[in-house]
Amino acid sequence: MAVSPIGRRLGCFLIRDCAQMNRVGWNSTVENNQSGCHKSDHVAEAEIRKHIKNMNFAPISHYFKPALQQAYRDELTHSQFVLETIANIGNVALAERPALLILIMTDVIRKLTRHESAFFDCGTFPWITDVEKLYPSIVDEVEVALDNSEVIPAFQEIQKEQEEITCDEKWKVVLFKGYGEDIDKNLDLFPKTAQLLNHIPGWTTGMFSILLPGKEIPAHVGPYAGVLRYHLGLKIPDNCGISVRGEVRTWQEGKSLVFDDSFEHFAWNRSGKKRVVLFVDFLRPLPFPLNLLNEWVVLEVMNNSDFIRGLVDNLHKYKALHELLN
Repeated sequence: MAVSPIGRRLGCFLIRDCAQMNRVGWNSTVENNQSGCHKSDHVAEAEIRKHIKNMNFAPISHYFKPALQQAYRDELTHSQFVLETIANIGNVALAERPALLILIMTDVIRKLTRHESAFFDCGTFPWITDVEKLYPSIVDEVEVALDNSEVIPAFQEIQKEQEEITCDEKWKVVLFKGYGEDIDKNLDLFPKTAQLLNHIPGWTTGMFSILLPGKEIPAHVGPYAGVLRYHLGLKIPDNCGISVRGEVRTWQEGKSLVFDDSFEHFAWNRSGKKRVVLFVDFLRPLPFPLNLLNEWVVLEVMNNSDFIRGLVDNLHKYKALHELLN
């Protein structure tokens, strides 16, 4: 199983920092900040966003208590430990706070979603009905992408870290957004697809994902559980599929799949034709105020990581596509 470079770095940080947290004498910040728990949601959200942005959690830690108790309902001691860790994150070196927040959120999300399956009921997401209705409107744009696939870069050309799972020219991507970073020139080339994507609440990453005949993507895991993966089938030949945590599904044109890509998954195109899906990550629904912290982790912490900045630096590789279609 391949793990992203971010995942490996975070794992090393967790091992070291758990020992550090056991040595540090966390103070009683949580107990000292119980006032203001009954503020209106609007006022509370504004306050929480302000302090999250500054990574100053002591004044707002009490807002997280109900959600953490829900996550760790059978482990109240652990719940209190996580709450105190959040409150006292200012004791951790500034450069290491983002990684620690990702680790905390990953653990909390795993606890909150302990009974969820790898794939989700699409009826859980009301917007999917609207997106599927728009599928016919983007078919022509999909054909344009396929007709020019020879100049579309392979995934690892855009994001070098993907070399761990793909090193040939058989997985091509037209990227529209990467962890909140709009790829305006690509969005302009495919305006109907851009309109469709804007029907997906909290979408953070989106692309046409094109698997050429015979392509197999090996088992791997995504870097963070705070997003869910959405696939809309666009061009689906026979003998294609995806396995997530041992559960196998096949795509259908105009139909959707939603799954948790932080579980081990792999995909294949064993046909003689190209397979295309609209590949989207969107913010995972979480209880307040974990949803605000998760949004910040994805759009600020992940967006400013080397993992994403390198992607932005490689966007010039779409130049040939732009020249053909403009």
